[in-house]
Amino acid sequence: MYGSFLSGGFAGHIYGSEGIWGADIEPASPVKMWDAFQWRSGAEMQHLKTFAFSIGRRFQDLVPDANLVSPNKTHVTLGYEGWAFSARTPDKKIFLVYFEKGCPRSQIRGALPLANYQARWFNPRAGTWSVAGNGSVQADSTGIIALPDFPADLDWALRLEYAGRP
Repeated sequence: MYGSFLSGGFAGHIYGSEGIWGADIEPASPVKMWDAFQWRSGAEMQHLKTFAFSIGRRFQDLVPDANLVSPNKTHVTLGYEGWAFSARTPDKKIFLVYFEKGCPRSQIRGALPLANYQARWFNPRAGTWSVAGNGSVQADSTGIIALPDFPADLDWALRLEYAGRP
């Protein structure tokens, strides 16, 4: 759901998951409906609003671009882990990013060169925010930001907000 939102689903979102909609009961199906019904992602849907509206109405200015995260893909094309999604405002002052479990430590590109950004992790399981690293990250002279380690080996979202120049 976070990947869908950051890929352009800004007008609204409904919950669905493979295995539920297709009523996959075939022996060869990778996900069976009775397994999908027990996934926690449905309960986590309530926290998407907290994440999206954390930047107020500016979420309407976001432009999806997963290529702002590097790396952002895994070699497993039909999997549910290891992918990253992102969107940024055209003025390069706000980034919202989502990392699925299994993503390697990443970097963000396309930031304002030599700018400081306030960095906050978002826990999609609990809907809570925490400081990322020491709370601030800095873009290098080409606009690349090295991100701090994830708090744990789970799904995490990130908000970067422009905080000025050093």
